[in-house]
Amino acid sequence: MPVALSSEQRQQIMRMTLPPRSETLAALKREVEQDEPSIEKMAELITKDISLSAQVLSVVNSSAYRPVHKVESIKHAVMILGINQLMPLIRAASLKASLISHGFLADYWRYNEWTAQACMVVARLLKRESLAHYAYQFGLFQGAGVPLLYLNFDGYDAFVKQSDRLGWREIAVKEEASLNVSHAVASAVLAQYWQLPATLVKMFYFYYEPDALTEFDGNKSTIDELMAIHRLARYAIDKQTRSIAGDRDWKVFRENVMMTFKLSERDVSRLVEDTVEKVFDLSSD
Repeated sequence: MPVALSSEQRQQIMRMTLPPRSETLAALKREVEQDEPSIEKMAELITKDISLSAQVLSVVNSSAYRPVHKVESIKHAVMILGINQLMPLIRAASLKASLISHGFLADYWRYNEWTAQACMVVARLLKRESLAHYAYQFGLFQGAGVPLLYLNFDGYDAFVKQSDRLGWREIAVKEEASLNVSHAVASAVLAQYWQLPATLVKMFYFYYEPDALTEFDGNKSTIDELMAIHRLARYAIDKQTRSIAGDRDWKVFRENVMMTFKLSERDVSRLVEDTVEKVFDLSSD
């Protein structure tokens, strides 16, 4: 683990059951690592996994993509996305399929998926097309710690019930005090278990630290932009779904986000409005 866990956190994590990566995801990863990966072979692997196929088609046809014509085949979806854009989406779809086994989680996951779609929209509105699909993956995995804790700790739904009035950062503090592990730590552990890049693991772990960038080496501008895209995206979704709690989180990260992209208050308002319109398909046309 590229971050230092406390002894209490390690003890709790050892008790947790983590969802394994799907065989389809492992097979796709092996194909991508070939000298000449085959789109046909990748489409065939995805098609055989009914749940994953449905998730891929759902995302490609979502308001975040807005294809001219509905995409109905996996091969077409793979060709539209390309290999580099496909894998972040596949990881995210596999994660959703592995965690959405309960009615309560379905409701939470709808919020998480809106946030992930908003990440893609915000990245494009900010002219960061190269980050769009990674932002989508980041959006789903960053929120994955909540269903993971729900599945592993009795009574965890009490924390989520507070999310209408408390920011996720405040809830993470309460989780640490009560469970010795927060959903941010759980997301990082899951990302490590699924063999995501070490930088992403650290981004999940330090997500709620306003000065998290000091924990990283390498290309800090890209890391900062990805963090800011997610915080803007979540703020946009929160304005529609949990505005009081969302405002509490936004106050913590607002200055850093606006500085990262040199945004004014008016810019933020316009971004939020445009993102909400695209994710919830509120346009009149």
